[in-house]
Amino acid sequence: MIRSRHKTALIKMMWDGTEITAGRVFGISNANQYLVELFREKIVKFRWCTDANDPKRRFKLWRIDDFQKAKRYLEGKI
Repeated sequence: MIRSRHKTALIKMMWDGTEITAGRVFGISNANQYLVELFREKIVKFRWCTDANDPKRRFKLWRIDDFQKAKRYLEGKI
């Protein structure tokens, strides 16, 4: 099975418990598509948040939900 470099990079960004947004990820074009794939594989979860200055502006904060699956995905790269 071929592993995506972008999905691997996203998992490494979130490995220490950091929550990320697709819009704040630099170097990965359309990061949201990779985050959704990781969500479908049940590796990550998201929660909805609102901007403090504009409550109508909503975005998703993504984080690793299953660290064992994430570690298996990385195949010992961490």
